Amino acid sequence: MANIDDYNARLSDIKAIPDEETREPGIPVDVALQEAENLHHWSLNDAAALAVVGITSDMINDLPVRAGACREAQSIWNKDYRSQQEAQKEWAEQAPEGYAFRDDLLASLRFAYRKDDALLSHVSAITDGSGHADMIQDLNDIAVLGRENPIRLRLLVSISHNSTWRPPGQMSWLTCWLKRTATKPIPTNRKLSATRPTRI
Repeated sequence: MANIDDYNARLSDIKAIPDEETREPGIPVDVALQEAENLHHWSLNDAAALAVVGITSDMINDLPVRAGACREAQSIWNKDYRSQQEAQKEWAEQAPEGYAFRDDLLASLRFAYRKDDALLSHVSAITDGSGHADMIQDLNDIAVLGRENPIRLRLLVSISHNSTWRPPGQMSWLTCWLKRTATKPIPTNRKLSATRPTRI
């Protein structure tokens, strides 16, 4: 029987083992498995003698099945472990971009909402906290705040497109974000200066 078949056949038994009865192997898993398979072959010749001390033929025949199930489980663990390491590496490479993106958006929000103390307090609250989980939550909070209060942000984008002046933050990112989150049209009853922003 293939290792995967051994694994599937014994999976319910493996899951039924209480956590307090599990323990880390004292030797490498591949060494333990090879020793178990060796014991199986040695035990076949000594089955009668082993039966006297309570080791049945069923126990002996179950050794290669258990070894195959364990070998398959070890391969699954190795795959998941490598995937986790790859994910951690990818996160380490991309996390700085996430932090920079958040900081740029916060800078743009502070400028866009600078005349509204209530909205500025929301922006300030977003900056509380630290760490990766906080950064991810910050980005979602920023999206919600901008989606619910888009008008000044859309004016900010319009200004940046109609002048050489650039507000704080990465406007190309903000523009793409606003295209997905804002739905209200930009007011047309304002004149935007060609060299500096009008009062927003």
